[in-house]
Amino acid sequence: MHSVVWKIGVPVLLLAAGAAVHAVAQSVPEPPTGTIAAEMKERTDLPASHGGLIDITAVETTLIAFDKSGRAVLDLRPEELMVLEDGEPVKLLALDPGLAAENTDATRAPVMTDAGTPIEGPQVSAQSWRVVIYVSTELAGRFVLPTLCRRTAGEATRLTDLGPVEVVLADPTPTLLVEAGRRPEDVRQALDQVAREASGVTTVEQIRNAFMREFKPGVGFDAHYTLTQSSPMATAAKARSSVHRERTVIRGELDRMVAWMQSQPPTARGLLVWMTGGFDLNPADFYIPLVEQIDPNMAVVLRSDYSMLSLEGDVRQMVEVALTYGWTMMPVNMSRTNFIFGAEVDGTGKVQHLQGVGASSISAQQSEFRQVAPHFPLQIIAQSTGGEYVANDEQLERALDHIRGAYVVTYQVDRPVDGELHRLEIRCTRPGVRLRGRLYAASGSLRGVSTTRAQRLLAGDDLASSLVMSADVHNITGAKKGLRLGDLDVDADLGQLRPLLSPLDLGKIRVTVVVEIENGSPFIHHQEIDINWGQMTDQWQFSTDIKWPKKAVRMAVVVEELVTSTWGATTVELR
Repeated sequence: MHSVVWKIGVPVLLLAAGAAVHAVAQSVPEPPTGTIAAEMKERTDLPASHGGLIDITAVETTLIAFDKSGRAVLDLRPEELMVLEDGEPVKLLALDPGLAAENTDATRAPVMTDAGTPIEGPQVSAQSWRVVIYVSTELAGRFVLPTLCRRTAGEATRLTDLGPVEVVLADPTPTLLVEAGRRPEDVRQALDQVAREASGVTTVEQIRNAFMREFKPGVGFDAHYTLTQSSPMATAAKARSSVHRERTVIRGELDRMVAWMQSQPPTARGLLVWMTGGFDLNPADFYIPLVEQIDPNMAVVLRSDYSMLSLEGDVRQMVEVALTYGWTMMPVNMSRTNFIFGAEVDGTGKVQHLQGVGASSISAQQSEFRQVAPHFPLQIIAQSTGGEYVANDEQLERALDHIRGAYVVTYQVDRPVDGELHRLEIRCTRPGVRLRGRLYAASGSLRGVSTTRAQRLLAGDDLASSLVMSADVHNITGAKKGLRLGDLDVDADLGQLRPLLSPLDLGKIRVTVVVEIENGSPFIHHQEIDINWGQMTDQWQFSTDIKWPKKAVRMAVVVEELVTSTWGATTVELR
């Protein structure tokens, strides 16, 4: 047995945990009785709900405020806001204004020291965004991509005003076309190049067009469909196969985007402009109504597997990673997709109502791309991360104005790092002001992030980490039912983190083990371990018994310190 030590020297990536943040005092006038601000003030003296150590002191999130007409509100004050995490009020630490408020003093609330004396001078400053234009070529073919590129290029100046802009082309591996810079002409040139080189239809288009060519519609709404060179049962089987092919293609594109986000340093203000053609949350929504029009019984198989065919889990993973790494996502989809079935979709992604369409609208022309609700998953992603879904030029201009005026809200929590998403809500007492922000706050890196890292490592991807660690399995013996037993030893060098985290005294480390099984689903195990910096050396060691089947090929071990999200990984051969 042997282990491979994965050692890549890159800087430690730190989140907001442990940062020294000034506290924002309430304004001198008392808030009106019965208002949210008054409720927050009354709760400030309540004991903490968590009795343990506070090992994450501050959380940052973005917030967009706008009035009834859609214009950005740039003069919010801390006493007008109340922040709730998991339904409980938390302590507001700072409210930093957006770029559009650079020349105003409205957000400069009085800030006090612990002794109650005012701090002289301005305490808040406008922060620029890190802007990335991410182009998904697999989800936007030759009829969509040029339009997206042309219209986004038209806002190059507005984008570079937000901060340094990068252009990333996912074709098929994310490639950096433009390094971070403030030159609008560089952005326009890169997008013009992408538009010129766009060719061919997307794979999903090809799959759906191939399926639709099997149909020869009759005349009129109630006409029966006839098939050429195919029986109803064969067509139902083809529909099932097409759904699985679509899921594979879309999941691959989403996985590439998730992997790219995980390769980037966390940022408090990251704007990801996602140029895409959209996709159906469940591809079966497109095929089931068509098969039902041939023979309702033929659609039973697809309906029985409906939940397993959904991409909801992949969308959820993208949202989790975006929140963990600080990205506000702005999907841009200006395509004129032909909706062949009207659909009402609820939060589960299931189609609640279908309306038939005339046979004349179901033509099999190569240039038509038929989808049910390609905007729906994009809206979920935008809403969850505090961004906006953009479907036309006017919405793009307005969304960028909102981003320019976005605040950074810093608040304190009294819970330990747990690698979970926590529901986030921010309320405003000012009448007529609407808020848009992230729906969740990430507490350290999520378990799903560690799993993805381990799986990518097993797939041979070269990942950048900053924690030097190793793993080994020894004392291997046989067991009943084709199992093997052994001891797993993990070592990690935490010396680089001690100066940052030792003041917190306690910490938490997650160990994730993913075992690759021949012709089988991988085995996944997570374990969180508390550490005490005052009672340990820089070399952290972890040992445990491990049991695995004989068909196991190798394992990946990921070690992550959850306060800073510093991590390392390695593989261990099991044969």
